[in-house]
Amino acid sequence: MSIYNEPLKYIKSSIDSILSQTLKNFEFIIVIDNPDREDVYDILQTYLASDARVKVLSNERNMGLAYSLNKAIKYSVGNYIFRMDADDISYPERFEKQINFMEKYRLDFSATLIEVMDEDEETLYKQKNINKNYFSEDIYRMLSNRCVLSHPTWCVKRAVFLRLDGYRNIVPAEDYDFLLRLALSGIKCGLIGDILLRYRSNANGISQTNQYKQYIYAAILQDWFKNGQMLNVDYIPIYLESYINSNKFCQKHLKKYLDFKFSSSPIAKKVFWGGFLFFKYPFARRLIIQDFNIYKIKILNGKRTTDDE
Repeated sequence: MSIYNEPLKYIKSSIDSILSQTLKNFEFIIVIDNPDREDVYDILQTYLASDARVKVLSNERNMGLAYSLNKAIKYSVGNYIFRMDADDISYPERFEKQINFMEKYRLDFSATLIEVMDEDEETLYKQKNINKNYFSEDIYRMLSNRCVLSHPTWCVKRAVFLRLDGYRNIVPAEDYDFLLRLALSGIKCGLIGDILLRYRSNANGISQTNQYKQYIYAAILQDWFKNGQMLNVDYIPIYLESYINSNKFCQKHLKKYLDFKFSSSPIAKKVFWGGFLFFKYPFARRLIIQDFNIYKIKILNGKRTTDDE
């Protein structure tokens, strides 16, 4: 777990959910990515004194999520690495179910469905419990269109993280980049069709603040993935400029699409504006096609993906 600017009450709920797991034998590594948070140090001292499983590391300055997670992975000694965000809540049986699932099907990676809650822990919606499990072939296919596996639900064998050299600094798409590299490497993965984590949606979340940049990076990563290649991070500025120019991209066009997609307007109005954006703006057209491809995959397979409902 990496802690940055999350409120203390979120952090405490998150930590308590991990320490209350039905599976008891694990180490809980927490990285403080904001050394100025004296309040965090104070509360973590309480956990350090009461539970030997808790380990705390600190960065000298804010280094970002990818760096902090890689630091925790290198420090770890267990065979399985569970992801956890400092403002989410894991179900008590999460660790036990994911490890049993991975051992049963001989997997190296697993993820779960999520329940989305607001800042006061009131449930906003739940991803539909499909009562079916996805495996590598279906997951790889869906990944070519979108990051469909919620990052804080991951459980990954430590050997896989070491093999892929951990996370790369592609903010805010480091999770999608890792999944695509995982797929290109043929790592065996699975999705449990059960909800095992409560995900907190908040106005200052990473995905909302950087959603424009996230979509652009995702599109670049997808292009390389569909060609069976891995993106070279050293050349990202060049690829970014080239991609923007080749797609006649401008931020206001992407904003129009995202505002349309996440609006609460009636379906007829959404369809109308979707068609308008499709024909008027090239970049919005690509994103709408991606959304349609995900929907088509669901229909063809008679299943639902993790972003459903």
